[in-house]
Amino acid sequence: MKRSSKAEKIVGRFNDKTKLGDLRKMAKEIGKDHALAMELWTFGKFLPRQLAILIMDSNLLSQDVINKLDADMQNHPLNERNQLMDWLMANQLTRGKKMVKLIEQYLQHWIKENGIQTGFDRIWDIREQCIKKLGE
Repeated sequence: MKRSSKAEKIVGRFNDKTKLGDLRKMAKEIGKDHALAMELWTFGKFLPRQLAILIMDSNLLSQDVINKLDADMQNHPLNERNQLMDWLMANQLTRGKKMVKLIEQYLQHWIKENGIQTGFDRIWDIREQCIKKLGE
């Protein structure tokens, strides 16, 4: 896939010393740019994907896109996968009623697909408690 020079330049700024604060600063400089976010996601690497999550437009995240992002995250080591999912939830999926509905649908699907014994209502309650604690 041919990538834009803008995406290549951004990814070229990452190194083993890149920190969370650096990513947040870059995201603030870039602003919302869903097309760039999706392009950064295609690099398949952890840091570009973290930045991509920060600059995505939540209004453009359909269930199909979320499913694709989730499938892509499965190729990361567990610690990276968990952090990417956490960032996606915190920075995109918990914003707006449309997104909350998509989360509900996704969780119901995930519970069924993975044979999780805990019911949706209990998982949703845990989610709400986590969001409340993170806001404190």
